[in-house]
Amino acid sequence: MLATILAPTDAILAQAVVSSSRVPVCIRQAINVESALNDGIGLPFLLIFFSLAGISEGSQNTVFWLTIILEQIFLGPVVGVTIGYFRGYLIYFSSSKQLMNKSFENLSVLAFR
Repeated sequence: MLATILAPTDAILAQAVVSSSRVPVCIRQAINVESALNDGIGLPFLLIFFSLAGISEGSQNTVFWLTIILEQIFLGPVVGVTIGYFRGYLIYFSSSKQLMNKSFENLSVLAFR
């Protein structure tokens, strides 16, 4: 559990590499993208580890915790993709009907983060 909690902090350690002009741009961008993925990938594992700890503690029955684990593995990505699709559709719809300024269209990706 400790490793899962600390894994997203590697972006802080790589800050010198990402901000250095001596490192090629494509490598800096790859490090930036990879470091952002750690947060989203680490959380389900953390919740799974907590569920496994709850099974060994005996606070709930095994079926309850296995249900939580399966929800994290299968239901989480489905909900994430669905929300992402509708956000993208909302941006597309707003820009196609000219309800959104071009500069705000670019910023909308950050607003939905």
